This record gives sequence, structure tokens and C-alpha cells, in this order.
Amino acid sequence: MGHKTSMSTFFEIPPDDFCHNLSIVSVFMEYENKLLFLKRAHKEISPNQWAIPGGKIEPGENADQAIIREVYEETGIFLMQQSLNHIVKTYVRHPLMDYELHIYKTHMQKLAKEIELNPREHSDYTWQHKAFIYELDLIE
Repeated sequence: MGHKTSMSTFFEIPPDDFCHNLSIVSVFMEYENKLLFLKRAHKEISPNQWAIPGGKIEPGENADQAIIREVYEETGIFLMQQSLNHIVKTYVRHPLMDYELHIYKTHMQKLAKEIELNPREHSDYTWQHKAFIYELDLIE
């Protein structure tokens, strides 16, 4: 049995009927005891909701390569592979699809540059203290 949220169920082992053709990566980026959240731009899927950086694994990429590329595309920050800690690979059943999810974390000692958002994807960002993340309208 998986862990269920309001819309999705998460599994450590994929169910027998699990059918996915999508793999997603995401990362908890910590700086000064705060986590980076990006506000999604006006899109069909989850507009104006907040999420940690991440996206789809492209053909020919592994999960590490994908999260480095996604963070750079979304924020302008280049993460070094050795700074990444792969937390978990989980299988997600969402009402619209099944997908594989790789979750990472990284702790940043300093910011080499200001966040540069891709306006097609995100409209804002915030470094949110862990105790207050639920004040954000988080993506499911």
C-alpha cells in the first residue's frame, strides 16, 4: 500500500498495474535554513502554485543530469553533481498519470548569483523557512 495525499499515492515499489512513460526530478535547495520555492507561471497545469525546482528527465539523461539541467534552466544556478544528495526514488499515481519521481536535496553555503527565473515557467521565487512552507499554495 502506498502513502496517499489528497490527489496522489506514493509507492516504494511500483504496483503491478503501474504504467509510466514519464520520469520527474525535483530538489530541495537549502540556503540559510530556508528552502527555495518557485511560483509556476500561468500554465494549464497548476498555475500560480509553488513548487521546488525540477522537471522531466529528457531522453538520454540520467536523473542527476536532469536535475542539474532543470535547476539551471529554471533559476540560472549551476549545481555541482557532488553537491546533490539523492533522497528517494518513488512511484507516483496521480489521477492524470503514473510517473517515477526522483527527489534530491542540496545545501548551498552561499549564492554565487541571484535567481534568474525563466518567465515562461515561473513568475516568482521565495526562500521559505521550513516551518512556514505550508503557508504557500503548494503544488500537489
